[in-house]
Amino acid sequence: MTNSSKTPDARISRRTALGGAGAAGLGFLPVFGAVASTANAPRVDGLALPVTPEENLENLVRITASLDPEDTPWFYNGSIYAVTDGAAPLELMRLQGMEIYKMRRLRSGGFLMKGATVTFFTDIATGEWLHEMENPLTGKTVEVPALSQISGDRGFLYQTSGVRPRWVADQIPDAPLDLWWTEAGGFVWLHNETVYPPGLQQPRKQRQTQIVRTDHFADKNRRRLPAAFTVSFFAPWSDWLDMGDRPGHLVWHASGAKLASVEDLPHPYRKRIEAEYPDHLNVDSFTDAEV
Repeated sequence: MTNSSKTPDARISRRTALGGAGAAGLGFLPVFGAVASTANAPRVDGLALPVTPEENLENLVRITASLDPEDTPWFYNGSIYAVTDGAAPLELMRLQGMEIYKMRRLRSGGFLMKGATVTFFTDIATGEWLHEMENPLTGKTVEVPALSQISGDRGFLYQTSGVRPRWVADQIPDAPLDLWWTEAGGFVWLHNETVYPPGLQQPRKQRQTQIVRTDHFADKNRRRLPAAFTVSFFAPWSDWLDMGDRPGHLVWHASGAKLASVEDLPHPYRKRIEAEYPDHLNVDSFTDAEV
């Protein structure tokens, strides 16, 4: 039997402005200590799934990063597909990437998250790094850039009133956390959907699922949960593909896992990021003024 905890629309109000290949919730979070469960929370062998905004925030932080202010890296890989009318989705390339997060509790409540991400692209047949490719839909040779982001001194607010970029927080209305948790087969998983600010080019949608072991999830002494995830991201054509006004869009699909440290990154990826983006391998410290 599957046990599920959700509010009526079964979605998370997770507001970010990150585009590109953000996967673990930059993609792809609460309150110290155990939180009291509500009386009607579904239970499995004593496990109470989150229901309240406070419970959701507590567990969102544990599954996405850590309740302690420590670097929390994720590694992922996957594929990018071109979708055009009347044709089967076409795999264009594959990808490897890392996202790394650090959370610190705010005196005013909730958390401030800082992070960084770097995604490299690879050839489907050989697995070699792609620096240029022939676009099979246009026949043009295009340069293939690495995608990188770093939060710097900006960051994201994780609060019971919503998750949003700090630099535009006053432009996004409060929206209490509304998460969809499920327990079955010895695992707990969270369906998590990004809600983007209005005005961005469409189509744009990101949906991810994060998965943890039930016994790990139930252990409130675990401030950082080992986890895996899978994500799908629907996006307009990337400018570097040089698609012009051709109808269609991209679908990114990737999966990955939280790592103990950047030392656990696969060697080829780690070697390249160390050479090209060494400043993305850790997150800046917080200042007292920020918290």
